[in-house]
Amino acid sequence: MHYLKFVLLASMLSAGSAFAQVGGALKPLPATRLEPSNLAEAAGKYIGTVEQLHVLKATRCGYALKRQIPSYEKVVADEILPAFPPQARNEVAAALKGLRQDVTRQGQTLFDNLYMYYTKTEQLDSNTACGFITGGFITMRKLAAEAFERTKFKRP
Repeated sequence: MHYLKFVLLASMLSAGSAFAQVGGALKPLPATRLEPSNLAEAAGKYIGTVEQLHVLKATRCGYALKRQIPSYEKVVADEILPAFPPQARNEVAAALKGLRQDVTRQGQTLFDNLYMYYTKTEQLDSNTACGFITGGFITMRKLAAEAFERTKFKRP
């Protein structure tokens, strides 16, 4: 299941590029499929969007995010691992633990790029930029959560 780690990482990284495409931000990006093709991809997109909200909460736009966001570890333990078949859970947990820094860094880079785009290129004030980014991040988390729900492991 070494493939799993690659799928999880690629999925987490693509979640942000999908948001950037939708918002028209940054340079044109290659098309990103929004619907995951398997559980690992759906889990990666979901945890990536949750971590983006954590990153957002710690930025100058954190004031715009009023809701509480469960921690990365809590989402992995309570939502992601139970969705996988029991024999795959240890490997999934190890892969997600090892990818945490990459996911956080990707979330910070996405925020920085979007904030720069909205404030410098589009010349929006900080509050408006924060509103756009916050709304986009919340929407992406909602879409990723719905896709993750559709792909969850179903016990016979």
